[in-house]
Amino acid sequence: MASLPVPLREHAADVTALEAHSFDESYIEFLDTQIRLSPRGPEWTARFIRRRAALLPFCGVTLLRGRVQVGDADFTVEIDPKTRAVIHWEQYVYDHAA
Repeated sequence: MASLPVPLREHAADVTALEAHSFDESYIEFLDTQIRLSPRGPEWTARFIRRRAALLPFCGVTLLRGRVQVGDADFTVEIDPKTRAVIHWEQYVYDHAA
């Protein structure tokens, strides 16, 4: 967990919406399309590239996904339940002015 942002590490026990889930190759194909078309711009394309790289080895594997909210930041974390390792996380920051 050392590579996780400090706010996420400090609030990991506050996880909500914890669920088991899996995905198949169609989700990887969806990410490939989003990366190729870049409809949300370069920041989201980079996010999709990181997500695809992290999740590809886990296609068809049941993972745990949880959400941790810290102030205006919302973190989504993907965990391999067999190793209890975080395999991917993303941070979303909400702009209340928008």
